Amino acid sequence: MNKKRNFLKKVLFGGSALLSSHALFASKKEIAAPKHGPFVHMVYIWLKEPDNEAHRKTFIKNTKSFLKEIDEIVSWYVGTPANTPRDVVDNSYSFSILVTFKNRADQDIYQEHEAHVDFVEKTSMLWNRVQVYDSIRV
Repeated sequence: MNKKRNFLKKVLFGGSALLSSHALFASKKEIAAPKHGPFVHMVYIWLKEPDNEAHRKTFIKNTKSFLKEIDEIVSWYVGTPANTPRDVVDNSYSFSILVTFKNRADQDIYQEHEAHVDFVEKTSMLWNRVQVYDSIRV
């Protein structure tokens, strides 16, 4: 039983980013939260030139690169609008980034992390708007 529990902990909270994000989003069941979390950081980016393929590739490359460098991240997901035609859906952004953390303290470390700061410096000239939503589990 202990081996099974340790395996589940590794898969849900310590596994690869891809596996962790799959575990967080693929199940209809609510996943148990770590003792003090999770903290979800949702970022929406509007590129200045959304149809500029070189800018899109630069943004994607830099985003995936910096996210892989920060140990405090539990899981991450980078996406584009699904273009679902409903009045309540905003499809106007260029990219979304969803990052989960065990707690707010880890998210605070992420904000000051050299990789995150470097990412903002390298890509901020590409966007004209950023909207962030942070949430904690209720």
